[in-house]
Amino acid sequence: MNEVEKNLIRRIATGSKADFESVYKEYFSTLMRVASRITGNENDAYDITQDLFQHLWRNRDLFGQVDTDLKAWLKVSIKYASIKHLAKDTRAREMIKEYMQQQDTFSFIDMEGDSNTAMLYDAINQLSPRQQEIIRLHKLEEMSHADIANKLNISEKTARNTIVNAYSKLKHIFKSNDTLHLWGIILWVTLNIMEL
Repeated sequence: MNEVEKNLIRRIATGSKADFESVYKEYFSTLMRVASRITGNENDAYDITQDLFQHLWRNRDLFGQVDTDLKAWLKVSIKYASIKHLAKDTRAREMIKEYMQQQDTFSFIDMEGDSNTAMLYDAINQLSPRQQEIIRLHKLEEMSHADIANKLNISEKTARNTIVNAYSKLKHIFKSNDTLHLWGIILWVTLNIMEL
């Protein structure tokens, strides 16, 4: 790190907003690209980069600990922030998945006579007889792919592929219906695709 950069870092650590803004302007787009490569999502990358700079300004004394190239330090910081963001997202998905597994398959839409339930069963009835049977075994009887394969005398891969194709078809059916209250069904289908 050269002397100019050391002075810049010292001024930021002591509260120079102008110097901090110059670092923000110089490095924001570079850091956002790094975050985007890690997260695969530009909106998340923008938010992560914004959050990082807000965190750095609130904790500007951290700049006093920089003993390496500023750009390298910022890149390590954005990588850490991006990975932390992905970890939170993964934990959230895992918590939702765990909750869903604890519930009856259709528990959040299974009110007697509810139109969502009727629509769900109508959609399932649009599947092939084989897909309906395998979905019933997989979700209602909670059989594994291997158990389904044994029971139906098919390969485990065929059982899995049939389930994936059935969920894809259900997802397509739900997406084509403009009824907004089907978001729960779409969530259920999406989570169960992730489960496979």
